[in-house]
Amino acid sequence: MAEILSATGLEWTDFFDHGSRPNWRPSGRINYLRIVKEWRDKALTEVCKSLRGRDAMAASVGEEDIDAWVVLALCYDGYSQLEHDFERLNSRSTLDWQEVYEERGHPSGSL
Repeated sequence: MAEILSATGLEWTDFFDHGSRPNWRPSGRINYLRIVKEWRDKALTEVCKSLRGRDAMAASVGEEDIDAWVVLALCYDGYSQLEHDFERLNSRSTLDWQEVYEERGHPSGSL
């Protein structure tokens, strides 16, 4: 458990109201992680849709199609990055999610 807390930048005390903060709210870091998780759920769905769509398009190309190589090139351009993003977004590591989130131009979690 200590490793999880350390990886997320949290401490045990972040989960308890010690009476010193009557209107206790989650810290900025907890809010950031919630935002990243919500974004990750949507992004994972979009990555999956894109991979499935590209696979379907590539499978529909026939050998006799004149533009087969052009279509295949379009299908597989950026495919490796999508697969890499899928692996990171599908992991249990919030650090992996954050990495993709920030690579896509969202603000960093260093609050």
